[in-house]
Amino acid sequence: MAEASNAFVLSGGGILGAFQAGAISAVIKQQQFVPSGIFGSSAGALNGAFLADRAGRQMSETGRIDWPKLGDDLVQFWLDRITGPDALWEARGELEVARQICRDNFRGVIKTDATPPKKLYRNIVREEIKKENLEGSGLNYHAGAVDLFSGKIEFPGSSDPDIVELIIASSAIPIAMDVVDIPRAGASVPFADGGTRDVAPLSRAVENDYTNIVCIVCQSQNLTSRNFPPRTLKRLMGRLMSIIINETVNNDLQVIDRYKTLLKNLAISVEALDKTFIAYNNLQCVTIIRPDVELDYDDMDFTRDDIREMIAKGAAAATEGLTNRFRSLQDVKQLKPMGSFKICWEFPS
Repeated sequence: MAEASNAFVLSGGGILGAFQAGAISAVIKQQQFVPSGIFGSSAGALNGAFLADRAGRQMSETGRIDWPKLGDDLVQFWLDRITGPDALWEARGELEVARQICRDNFRGVIKTDATPPKKLYRNIVREEIKKENLEGSGLNYHAGAVDLFSGKIEFPGSSDPDIVELIIASSAIPIAMDVVDIPRAGASVPFADGGTRDVAPLSRAVENDYTNIVCIVCQSQNLTSRNFPPRTLKRLMGRLMSIIINETVNNDLQVIDRYKTLLKNLAISVEALDKTFIAYNNLQCVTIIRPDVELDYDDMDFTRDDIREMIAKGAAAATEGLTNRFRSLQDVKQLKPMGSFKICWEFPS
């Protein structure tokens, strides 16, 4: 049974979501962490949606959630459906892109939607994720997507009538892909990649009163790759996004650290805190699982073997991190960095 205070926070990362899928599977197979909340952006929104969808299917069929099977199903989804760039998107021709720009009808440099029977990324999401399953899972699932009119990020839940399209929007990388038009208050609003505002939505989970969080980040703490051509537009765009994402994730994690340190050092009574700081004060444990070194894979050039390799790396990082975390639960009383993850501030008695 899911614990009311447990949440997954799943970062964006494109095809690096395969690393995340492997880590998710390893975490839930430990059977010491069962989430009731899932907060994701971009690839994390997709992985979280898949978990919630399959949980909903299981609830409908058996009345219970088999979490280890969910992990296996998620890994198999990546192996079966994310087999290479051709399975997800098509590059538009230079002439087509130029015409779109001239006509003020720009829809991205790659296509992510196809006419049936052919299927690309958006078709796959619509086929695999159903709103009724998300709602039937009983999980508090939220996907981050950015409203391009207001510049604000929204985290709609399973009850949103357009939740599946918003999950698609959460992965719609600006310029590379077309925006997703969502009806809002009688108007059509363009939404795009949630990772442009909130790559790893830790604060969203904390401020929703989750006290025990496992955050799986697809990016390493430092970028190290030298293997990209800086004058190839698609690769340059990808590299710039990686830099922005990496910095955003690191800043998000530092905010949590600083809030906890500040509250501990000031020793202010809970009664004197506002609602937001109460949530941070009550936060018991955040476990960060991320690669030790940068994952050097290209969204536009990868194979099924690359996906398999990333899944294995994610599983290994999670297994090592959680093994050390649970071994340390009895004697670690403050936040301590430990490789690719971090141990809690304090623990329930």
